[in-house]
Amino acid sequence: MPNRNMDEYLHKAAKYDTLSNYFKYSNPNLHIQYYYKHLENIAKALEQDRDHIMHSSNEPGNLRLLHAAPNAGNVDIYVNETKIFSNYPYQRLSEYLSLPAGKYQVDVYPAGNQTNTVLSQRIMVEPRQSVTLAVTVKDKKFKLVSIPDTIQVPMGEAALRIVHLSPDAPEVDIGIKDGAAIFKELAYRKNTNYLAITPTTADLEVRAAGTNQVVLPLNKLEFKPGTPYTIYIIGLASGGTPNLQAVITSP
Repeated sequence: MPNRNMDEYLHKAAKYDTLSNYFKYSNPNLHIQYYYKHLENIAKALEQDRDHIMHSSNEPGNLRLLHAAPNAGNVDIYVNETKIFSNYPYQRLSEYLSLPAGKYQVDVYPAGNQTNTVLSQRIMVEPRQSVTLAVTVKDKKFKLVSIPDTIQVPMGEAALRIVHLSPDAPEVDIGIKDGAAIFKELAYRKNTNYLAITPTTADLEVRAAGTNQVVLPLNKLEFKPGTPYTIYIIGLASGGTPNLQAVITSP
């Protein structure tokens, strides 16, 4: 059972979540400020949940969530039975949450409905490692995809990788506009390795693998030195809604 300190942190987290949502559109600075306070108190609450955590190190790891399941609706996300995100919308990528290294239980429910999970999965948070967990769905089957984010970028260069999370898209190539492919035959729920690139501004395009058919243009992408970039390809490629799009992060 959660202890008193855990309950206090959860109460504070809920308060800051409410404040963050209240200021989301009227005052973005306050929205971000309260959002970070929400995450800080969630992390403190989870640290109190010792019975559910198997520590592998005193060093924490970092975890963030991406909702990449089109037409799944908003979701509530629990970690070790603690609600981390409420009414979490499609396409949102959270900030990193620092957690003690160890094993965690992640449960995803339709927003406001804690009766039946759409996804229940065990994950491992490694010490000093950063991971993105993507909520995905194909043929009504949900799955958490774990994407490691830790990288050291070569001095003076940038780095780029692609993550394919479109459930109805074929394997894809990613290349320079009207030029050669730099990543080939990337399948659903897979990611490329990071590729060191010269800092620049470039037009890229996502193509059906082995063809010149462009399924998603990626125009005027700026790559700065010392920065790793990830392009998540999400949405539907067959003309449905939501349409195919890119979520670009650094890191």
